[in-house]
Amino acid sequence: MNPRANDRRSPHRPSVQRVSWTLDRVVQSLIARLPERWLSQGTAVELGRLDELGSHQELARLGSDQTCPTRKPIRRPAPKKPTRPTYGRRLEPRIVLNATAELLAMGDLVLSGDGFVDEVSANTLPNGDIQFIDANTGIIPIRVGEDAFGNPILVDSIDPGVVATGRLHVDLGAGDDQFSVDLPAELDLTVIDGGGTDSVDVTVGDHAGNLANLDLQITAETISLDASGQSLDLQSSELAADTSITIENAIDVNLGNVDVGSGTLTVGSTGQPLGGELTQAAGTSLTASQLDAWSVGDVELEQTANAIARIANLQSDGDVSIVSSQTMTVDALVADNIELVVVGDDSDLLIGSVEVSDPTVGDVRLTAGDDILGGNDELLADDLILRASNATDDGPDAIRLSTNVNDLDAIVAGNNAGDLTITEADSIRLASSDAASDAEVLQTGNGAIRVTAGGTISIDDSDSNNDGAGLVDDQEIIAGGDRGRIDFQAGDDFIAGDSVQLAAADTSAGAVTVSATQVVLGDDFEINTGDGVGVARRFGPRPDPDELQPTTPVLDPELGIETAFYDIDSVQTSILEQANANDAEGVLSVDIGVAGENGLTLSIDWGAATNRFEELTDLAGDRTRVDVAHVYTQSDILNSTLNGRTGATEPLAVRFAVSHHDSIVITGDSIEQTIPDPMIATVSEPVPGGLVTSTDNPNTGSALTPVYESGRAFFVIPRIDVPVAFFPVRDVIPEPVTPPPPVQLTSVILLSDVDFETAEASASAITIREEYFQLRMLSPDPNGDDLIEPVRLPENVLQGDRLNDLFAGLPDGAYEIEYVIGDGDQRTILRVDLRGGQPKILSDDLDAGLLKLNWLEGESVDWNALEADALEGNLLDADESNSDEPRGNGADSDQDLSLPDDPSANADPRTGDASNPNAAAVESVSPVAAAASAIPVALVPFSRASRFWKRTSSQTSTGQNVPGECQP
Repeated sequence: MNPRANDRRSPHRPSVQRVSWTLDRVVQSLIARLPERWLSQGTAVELGRLDELGSHQELARLGSDQTCPTRKPIRRPAPKKPTRPTYGRRLEPRIVLNATAELLAMGDLVLSGDGFVDEVSANTLPNGDIQFIDANTGIIPIRVGEDAFGNPILVDSIDPGVVATGRLHVDLGAGDDQFSVDLPAELDLTVIDGGGTDSVDVTVGDHAGNLANLDLQITAETISLDASGQSLDLQSSELAADTSITIENAIDVNLGNVDVGSGTLTVGSTGQPLGGELTQAAGTSLTASQLDAWSVGDVELEQTANAIARIANLQSDGDVSIVSSQTMTVDALVADNIELVVVGDDSDLLIGSVEVSDPTVGDVRLTAGDDILGGNDELLADDLILRASNATDDGPDAIRLSTNVNDLDAIVAGNNAGDLTITEADSIRLASSDAASDAEVLQTGNGAIRVTAGGTISIDDSDSNNDGAGLVDDQEIIAGGDRGRIDFQAGDDFIAGDSVQLAAADTSAGAVTVSATQVVLGDDFEINTGDGVGVARRFGPRPDPDELQPTTPVLDPELGIETAFYDIDSVQTSILEQANANDAEGVLSVDIGVAGENGLTLSIDWGAATNRFEELTDLAGDRTRVDVAHVYTQSDILNSTLNGRTGATEPLAVRFAVSHHDSIVITGDSIEQTIPDPMIATVSEPVPGGLVTSTDNPNTGSALTPVYESGRAFFVIPRIDVPVAFFPVRDVIPEPVTPPPPVQLTSVILLSDVDFETAEASASAITIREEYFQLRMLSPDPNGDDLIEPVRLPENVLQGDRLNDLFAGLPDGAYEIEYVIGDGDQRTILRVDLRGGQPKILSDDLDAGLLKLNWLEGESVDWNALEADALEGNLLDADESNSDEPRGNGADSDQDLSLPDDPSANADPRTGDASNPNAAAVESVSPVAAAASAIPVALVPFSRASRFWKRTSSQTSTGQNVPGECQP
């Protein structure tokens, strides 16, 4: 405004002389208040309108270049010569006042800067007053009002108590300003960033109760709060900085709204962490590009409006719970328990080094609106709970972490592709936590579940009563969607307890793959693929054609233990029947699977070149009877040497294996599974080849020509009922090999009292006769002829386990073993029905023909007495020979076919009296006759039960009942 714009003559206007005098007094008064150093001798100062100093933005306008055209320059009066007062001296340009202070009538204490660089501090004096210092100009006067003439009243300091609103208001102006304040307890603070790069440092004064409840409204590039060892309650505060906000030297800190969008929020430090907790008031928000915090207590920043981009370094001796609405990266975090949540649909949790202080009890819970992804750093915890919503279709992985945890509970929701991949350094329990609430699972909506562990992978079901009849109501591992696969790789064992179920939506090969050194499964275990396409429940005990594999503990077959895959006692083959002109057809029958299973595969090697391998898939379990027909061509029967066959007349050897659905693959060196009723126990047995889900050993044979070891069956080549051209005579009836007839020396024996079924005796010289055993294969037709010519057996066939070995190599059918004495004298000593190498006694009615003994010449025989004894039943007949009375010569009676070499051999056959005076010494006995006397021992049924007792019983045949024993 022009200073002379209102200079009009008026009767009411004072004279120029009076005005000049008044101005002189005002200027003199102002100059007197200014420090001496503000003035310079010989320099003029020109004043603008002093009445324009009322604004707090312009407390004093000094150094103006405007001049008053009606007045001369003002001179400072000489000290000794009083003259007319001068207006003052000109201030040098270098000492322009950069900041002003004013106590407004409304009650705020206002500190203002200008467009230049300001470095201002607000200090609390010993008397409690607050004083402002400009680094350039010194003390900043505080305008507290006006005098009677309208002149400003300025003071150097002020008592905070006179600030009616209790607020210090600082406007930093447009320059690059620095403002530091020792904030009295009576004052709150507002700082406005007017532009430039401004920093604000606040040191909190002493507050009652060591708790500073502050209302700070600060905007700057950097903000620093020093709590002076007190707790800070900033719930009403708003802190906004572009670069950084630092809070230090505090106990508890409760944040309000904090915005350091492109910068870092730092709370505490490594050397001086918070002495208490870092929390956040309800309804507030924290926005930070980076968060660094060190705290002795908990860190709880749980408002959903938070936007924290990175946790660079956070260490707490308590629990940490942080929520962010955007993707958050965690570089390093250590706490007792940790919970991190990102709630945006496209928000990921990117995990670096996350550890709990005590991994035996500390838990980590991670929740993401989209994905949870980590690198090579191992997440260390007791329980790890993961929830990924997978809301964005942005890649195949929804959860991917490296861990060192004890328990894992993880869910990937949504229909977008999202796999769950865990790489565990040690052992891990899946679908588990300390809560044991039965709600723990591993589940994906549309993704694979992959867990690799350096140790053991184990799964438990804390509540086995809610699985449902189909075992589908409470599955522990669920891989859903088109990508639904399961892959578990354990460095040690894979252990699944009772009532554990795994389900995968995929049905392709290996959809569920488990690999471990030892596989341990409980009862009611199930793997389900494709919602029932493939269902596997039992993997042990495993069937074996000879006997059960060695188990721990040893199983008693008499208990009727149900084997996995198929029932070995159900394996049968039909009689080959003519098909086409010179071909033959047979049927293999077997019961497969256990209750509830589905999708089994029966793989057959028919033992012939034509259509040798056949595979039947998607078979139902529950001991379903499977009948498979096969046609053998003439060439197959004449020329096949597969599966150990050596001749055209030998049975055709069939090998087969039963496997679970090819989507289910478990590998391990051994399998241990709980046996249900009637024997509740776990049974461990080796798995040759390591393929737990099949009876086949994949290491034998090749992909083109597999070798099936488990299942065995035989088709007997019939002797009749096929055309002659079908089997050339030279093949059907091989050239017999006639062994040299043994010379049987029958010594003269004197028996005075013998209890036999015959009263015939004769005295003769040494005779020669042929005695041997032969095997007949009976026709199913009772009136039909034998299927093959009788086969002569070696003399030692009844020794040891030779009879067992004989039966194990024969095809299914009915057989008789006969004892041939001389020409045409054939006596049946054993009739059995073979099924899978297991003999069953068809009948106890054996041919018990009379044996003739040669008596010494010259000895008289009481034939009448002998005949009377026979009529009175004193002699044992064939029926009595099958009684349950103990027989034999002790533990080795079924192994040693020679007569005992002790005095009791001469005992009376009725009384056992070795001192019988009428008994004669036996000089020699026919070996075949001796074998005949041992035949009863060989008639023990050769079932798995008998082999079990033979293998495990510590008490052998001494005193045992020997069914089928014959008495010579």
